[in-house]
Amino acid sequence: HGNGAGAAAQAHALAPQPAPWAPAVAPQGGAKTAKVLYVNGAAYTQLELLGRGGSSKVYSVLNASGRHLALKRVNCENRKQLEGFQNEVTLLQQLRHHERVIQVIDAEVDWERGRISIVMEAGEADLNTYLRATPDLGLEQIQRLWRQMLEAVQVIHAERIVHADLKPMNFLLVHGRLKVIDFGIAKRISCDTTNISRDSSVGTLSYMAPEAVRQGSDGLKLGRASDIWSLGIILYQMVYGKSPMAHMETLQRWMALNDPHFEIEFPAEHRLMGHAASTRHQLLDILTRCLQRDPRKRPTLPELLAHPFLRSSAEVERGAVQAVISELMGNILEVVGVAPLPGEAGAMAPWRALADEVWERVLARGAGDSHESAAPFRFPEGLVPFEEFLERRNRSEAAAAQAAAQAAAQALCFEDDTVEGEALPPGSTAPMRQVLGAALSAAAGAPAPAAPKGGRAVKFVVWDEDTYDASD
Repeated sequence: HGNGAGAAAQAHALAPQPAPWAPAVAPQGGAKTAKVLYVNGAAYTQLELLGRGGSSKVYSVLNASGRHLALKRVNCENRKQLEGFQNEVTLLQQLRHHERVIQVIDAEVDWERGRISIVMEAGEADLNTYLRATPDLGLEQIQRLWRQMLEAVQVIHAERIVHADLKPMNFLLVHGRLKVIDFGIAKRISCDTTNISRDSSVGTLSYMAPEAVRQGSDGLKLGRASDIWSLGIILYQMVYGKSPMAHMETLQRWMALNDPHFEIEFPAEHRLMGHAASTRHQLLDILTRCLQRDPRKRPTLPELLAHPFLRSSAEVERGAVQAVISELMGNILEVVGVAPLPGEAGAMAPWRALADEVWERVLARGAGDSHESAAPFRFPEGLVPFEEFLERRNRSEAAAAQAAAQAAAQALCFEDDTVEGEALPPGSTAPMRQVLGAALSAAAGAPAPAAPKGGRAVKFVVWDEDTYDASD
């Protein structure tokens, strides 16, 4: 729509920026004088053009005190367009002091010139830019971004506003937290209904809900659920690296949204495929519910915020941690092949020190000890029992291998006492068995039996099982 790229860039201070406290410096000598933009008589020094779209442009500016801001200027072609942008100004002013919504510093509507100017706080990057720069999003990052998006949209839904154009470009990172921006086509829901009405489709097609393009005889009716669909598309993009209809042409997307039999696919391969089945199931549950064609079946924002997928903290008793550590170590011993001794199976006793160390480590992390700054932790006491279990297994395996090798050596025999017509030396089979047993023991990793006494040299003859072709 006409407000698209410009509105999406309305607070995007993406290029290297001067420090917020740096005052505007007047050019010296013959340098070009910096352009100054005025809003309600206040001067703003223009630094650079951040973006444009349709009839709007967004500039990076400095105010008189040197604060870095973003200024959106719209030149309207007619009164109806001007009224539309005035609606954006009105909504943003009504949403002042909501920290999850981009904050308006000042705004001016010039009816004579058909121009609107909006001064807003600046940000670091929009979500679209962030996703392109971060191709390997992890679970923690996805959860954090998803929660912040839900909380931001919940603010405007609580004010009975349908945004109608949610997409990554319309979420801005300000001091590391997402804020919703661009209210160019947003609309407030009347008190006597739950929907907004439009005469025609408007928005960004890749993120529009089916009901936003399916026009009936009485026009389009959109509710809060249409924003839920858009949020689901954004989550899909974060997980799969692209939107579900990115491979389609514009007309194909339009037809798909109007096709009641079209269903979005959810491939098994995505950024969280290495996580537990429970986590993958929670993710799929959110995506399938948000992307229901029937808006009545989509979840509400409170339901999404309470979903287990976002459960990143919980109050846990220390005893529960100890029990889980005991179960975990029991499973590990089973996997590595260590059989517990009588009374050891499921016992907590060997793992008390490890449970204590894990508990203290979790508390340290919870107190703000970040992954980047924390030194590697070795659990010095807690893993001693595990090392002892492994040593016991190794001794057991070595003894078993030695016994098997000796048994194999004792079982060696010959069909007769001659090879190629030559009689074997009297008493030679015993040392042969002993030396072969030593070789078998060495191959099995077991200690070799004692060498035959007397230093007798023995010539070994090896032959093929079928042909008995003899060779040294």
